[in-house]
Amino acid sequence: MQLKLNQIIGMIALKLIKRSKNCIALIDTSEIEFYGRRDADVYYSPTRNRYVLRYMVLSTITHNRVIPISIRPTKMGMFPENIVETLVEDAYMLGFNIRFMMLDRGFHTNAVVKKLVGLNIPFIIGAKKTRRIKRILDGLEPGFHVIPFNVDGVDVSLVARWVDGEWYTYLCWMLNPHVAYFYYKRWGIESCIRMFKLFLAKTCARSHMLRYLFLLISALIYVTYLLLLASGVVGSYMDFIGFLVQIFAETFLPVTKAKIA
Repeated sequence: MQLKLNQIIGMIALKLIKRSKNCIALIDTSEIEFYGRRDADVYYSPTRNRYVLRYMVLSTITHNRVIPISIRPTKMGMFPENIVETLVEDAYMLGFNIRFMMLDRGFHTNAVVKKLVGLNIPFIIGAKKTRRIKRILDGLEPGFHVIPFNVDGVDVSLVARWVDGEWYTYLCWMLNPHVAYFYYKRWGIESCIRMFKLFLAKTCARSHMLRYLFLLISALIYVTYLLLLASGVVGSYMDFIGFLVQIFAETFLPVTKAKIA
C-alpha cells in the first residue's frame, strides 16, 4: 500500500509539471523523531541529539516550488550511492527524464560521483571543504572560479564562489559550471519538507510502517494542495485549509444532523 501511495505522489507531481517529463531533480534526506524500540531502521542523529527515522526524498522544481516525487525509508548500512540509485529508479519508473540532479554535501562521495556518471546524469553536488579543496581555495582570489578536478578517475569541475567573505564550493559534471548559481534553489526542499510535515499525524505507535504511511499521506495532501493551487481552485494555503474543512463538514455533518434529528 505504501509503495502504491508513493507512486500516486509521483503521478501528481507529473501533472504539476504539465507532463513535461524533463525534470531538475533534488535528493535529500529527512529525519523524524522516534522514541520506540530501536532496531536497524533507527538512527542516532547528533544534530537532534535523539533517535530518528530517516527518509530519502526525491523532489523536482516547478512553479518556483519544490515538489516531492518519491519518499522512501532508509535502513542502516544504506550508503548515499544506494539512495541515489533507488530514487533514480523511482523517477524512471514514473517516466521522468532527469535533466540534471542537485545534491547536498552529504552526497559528496567518490561512490556517488561514479554512480551518477555511470547513470549518465549531469549533476551539481555541494562540495565538502576537504584538505585537498582547501589547498586549492588558499591559492584563489575572491571571485568565481572553475577548476578541473579529478574524483577517483572521473574528471569533473570544482566551482568556487566567493560570497560575503566565504567560499561556496560545488562539483559539476556535464554542465556549464555557471549553472552552479542555480544550486541555491535546492534550499527550497527544506521548505517543501517542512510544509508537508505540517499535515503529519502525531502518533505514539512504534510501527515503522505506520509512521511511513502517515508521512506519505502528509506528502499526498501537500502535493494535492500544490495541484489545486496550480489549477486555480485555491488561491492560498488558507484557502486550501478552508477547502479541507468544507469537505470534512459536507462528509460528516449531515450524519451528525441526522442523529440529532
